[in-house]
Amino acid sequence: MRHYKTGRPVVKNTGWDLIVEPGDKSLEEMIKSVDKGLIMGGYSGGEPGTNGEFSGVAKNSFFIENGEVKYAVSETMVNGNLGEIVKNIRDISKEQICDGSSVVPYIAVSGVVISGK
Repeated sequence: MRHYKTGRPVVKNTGWDLIVEPGDKSLEEMIKSVDKGLIMGGYSGGEPGTNGEFSGVAKNSFFIENGEVKYAVSETMVNGNLGEIVKNIRDISKEQICDGSSVVPYIAVSGVVISGK
């Protein structure tokens, strides 16, 4: 089947698959460079606002302090602005996670507010 405007074949996936190229730093190095922060395994929240603002709960996440993973967090809120996050990418890991619909590295950013337990 061909697309009616382009004449090219229709892609045989959902179009939502995401692939992000890896960086050059190991996840271990990235963690060691964090004074205080989170490793976020998931996020539960609504769609960002039209201005990029978001707010939600960090899921499957762990607290980092002085370059060490300390403990799992519970009921921890995160909020910020997607545009600012893109501007504040500090590092991208060599390691990538493949979950069947995306292949992405760990990305270290600054400028996200973390509050909770």
